[in-house]
Amino acid sequence: MGNIQTNNKPKKVDNKPKFTTKRGNTFYVNFRLPSGKFFRQSLGTDSLKEAQISMGRLTPLIPLVQSGRMPAEEFQKHIEGFRQASKRDLDSYVLGWLQDGLAEAQRLPELGRWTKKLFPDAPLSLEGSAEEAAGYAAAHHRRLATGNEETFKMMQYVLKQQGISLPDDDDEGHSAASKIEMSRALVYQAYDAFYRNDLLRYQQLVDALQGQIQPLTTATTENTEVTEVEESMPLSEAWGMFVKEKGSQWVKAIDHENRRIYEVLLHVVGDVPVTSIIKQDIRKTLEVVSLLPKRFGHPYKTMTLQECIDYDVPEEDLISSATVKKHLKIYSSFFKVFLKDEKDILTLAPTEGIKLEVKENRGGSFSYPEMKRLVSHLEKLSEDDWRKAYFLTLCYTGARRGEIADLKVGQLRTDEQTGRKYLFIEGGKTDHAQRQIPVHKNIEGILTKLAEGKAATARLFPKFPYYTQVTDAWVEIMHKCNAPDLNEKGQKRRVHSIRHSFITKALTHSRPVQVQLVVGHSLTESLGITARYTHEPTLEELLPVIDGIDWR
Repeated sequence: MGNIQTNNKPKKVDNKPKFTTKRGNTFYVNFRLPSGKFFRQSLGTDSLKEAQISMGRLTPLIPLVQSGRMPAEEFQKHIEGFRQASKRDLDSYVLGWLQDGLAEAQRLPELGRWTKKLFPDAPLSLEGSAEEAAGYAAAHHRRLATGNEETFKMMQYVLKQQGISLPDDDDEGHSAASKIEMSRALVYQAYDAFYRNDLLRYQQLVDALQGQIQPLTTATTENTEVTEVEESMPLSEAWGMFVKEKGSQWVKAIDHENRRIYEVLLHVVGDVPVTSIIKQDIRKTLEVVSLLPKRFGHPYKTMTLQECIDYDVPEEDLISSATVKKHLKIYSSFFKVFLKDEKDILTLAPTEGIKLEVKENRGGSFSYPEMKRLVSHLEKLSEDDWRKAYFLTLCYTGARRGEIADLKVGQLRTDEQTGRKYLFIEGGKTDHAQRQIPVHKNIEGILTKLAEGKAATARLFPKFPYYTQVTDAWVEIMHKCNAPDLNEKGQKRRVHSIRHSFITKALTHSRPVQVQLVVGHSLTESLGITARYTHEPTLEELLPVIDGIDWR
């Protein structure tokens, strides 16, 4: 089977952080993007300690980039030290504009005197000034009404100079830009009213400008006071206080679950002051949560959180969207109910306004042309290359990867009635996992050769790489065959996608119930189960599912 590492976890040969490489003496972030290309960006340091600190902040975000949920450009800003704009940043920025606008409008009664003093030979034209102001007011109103983004882009540029990132789709950022446009329109309307001798309207507009400022002034002052008082309270201390006051009401199972929910938050945002955690931090945490496995089963229950994040989790092992929603519920109880409403530590909870769309996780499948390229590549591999037998067996059976990896020689059997070979799957995740899978003619010779001269209890695949090495090997084949990580719908493809592709193809020539019996899915009335399948199906009844698969 070639020089393959067996089921032992590979040992690290150095303590270089994961997803990094070194060029010269400089550390680089290095990982593959969904397109198949590599992302490489300098960390700007030759210090191992500094690289480890930087990667501690960046590593939780890499799975989001690899799954297509975070643009590479946004990740690059995180490397460069940018932080996401908070509501406090936006309020402070808008407040500056509004205060300047109010001061400008309040100075209008003094403007004539200063103009005469500075330009005695150029008297001010009241009518001309009014018309010019009306034009500016109309322009700002038009930009506001048509969704013009000039002010938003200007705000992005200014914040960027301060090391603050404001994404293009940030709703709060666009709302802030609209407040500035509204303010400028009111300022120029105040000019127009003043020069047209409509002093009552002028005073009303000044009052309106003052009214815009008051809520922001209060919020900014409160945020500053809270920051001064609570800046030293890190997330871990605040959570400890939460557990101390609320944890006595939790049963053991709830306590364990809540601690794991907190563990993900701490891993993604770090032990930072709770006042610095913003809405984008919660969104990123929930993205990471959605890619995690159910951690009560093998092998996940013995894995660390980081190992779970790095793992290529089969779709069927991912946590449900309802569980993701439960994470948000606990985070909301912690930030909004406890830290904001009860303790007055926060004036705005980062969970407020986050709406979680409940949808089930689903991985992508390969198209028929992609599967033909993948199978053609596998068939050209040498006989002693473990990838050939293993991946071709997945392609022609639709079985789960673990079911094939765990096969014993005695599970390759011959049917007396048809003379065809089949694989007997002894059991698995569902009641229907125990089943017979006919062996396709295209892999019969490969499996027969693997079984020759071996005891029935011996493994059919005697040497096998570590789980993540299998995933890496398949991804490498995908990229060589021009099969991107994501399909057109943005769904991630990995080893489990072979099973999706098999089922999709089988349903084009076989009845759903036959396909379900071959792949080990639960039987449902909606797919037309008839009385003939209240008994165990014969191998002959299942042959059309397998024989109809043609990847050549």
